[in-house]
Amino acid sequence: MYLIFPNDPTTEFLQEVIDFTKEYYPQVRVVNCSASNESYAETLDILEAIPEGGTIFFIGHGSPNTLYGGASNGIEKKSLITLKNVNLFKHSQLILMACNSSDFIKSSRPMRHFSDGLGFGLLPSEIIELQKNRKIRELKLSEEELNKFKVILISLFKNIIAKVANGEKCMERLAFFVSTYLSKSINELIADENASKIAKLLFYIKKDITSG
Repeated sequence: MYLIFPNDPTTEFLQEVIDFTKEYYPQVRVVNCSASNESYAETLDILEAIPEGGTIFFIGHGSPNTLYGGASNGIEKKSLITLKNVNLFKHSQLILMACNSSDFIKSSRPMRHFSDGLGFGLLPSEIIELQKNRKIRELKLSEEELNKFKVILISLFKNIIAKVANGEKCMERLAFFVSTYLSKSINELIADENASKIAKLLFYIKKDITSG
């Protein structure tokens, strides 16, 4: 099992998920990528050596055509995995806990030899990201509400990793598990009128889950 986690100030809050994974499943190989060109090249060398048929997690930023590598306060993130080199993961289970990775899963299927995958839609980690989707923008979430969402996201990611580490190999069943988990969280939040916006955000995220 491999876990790719590019270094990026905007995803530092997810380090808790990495620490959990290493403790829960010590056999995991964590692959970092910093902002330097040298690190991008070294990371690609590591990814090229991953055997076919494994399970690969990616936690970071994504787009319909790209999974991004490391960034720093002075250096913008760049493409690490694109549709041109995603065949590195052919015949492997690809679990993308990254924004806009649902579209990436769909568009990369032929290049991955139609191997199993799981992806998400928008997973905001900054206030500015809330502006990228009209429905989410209209929620007008505060910084405090976004931070509460991040706590839920950390818990969700931990549960996904634990589920797979315990033997789940079917992405369709994993997607159902994620959907059920989010539904439960939504129902708990709806009971609290101060958390209704977070519940709506989770509803939109649930709708965008893709497997296959």
